[in-house]
Amino acid sequence: MSLAKRKGSAHERALANRLWDMGLAVLRGCSSGGGVRKRFVPDIVAMGLDLYS
Repeated sequence: MSLAKRKGSAHERALANRLWDMGLAVLRGCSSGGGVRKRFVPDIVAMGLDLYS
């Protein structure tokens, strides 16, 4: 794995952890960075109900 990919993956994990700590449900895409180009595949999906309360 290249240094750039490792750094990007580490940033994605850090962001997912921060969102989780905020109380959001978080999923990190299994094909994140995998070269999927035929359709939109997000790296991270986060959902929550009480983000601004």
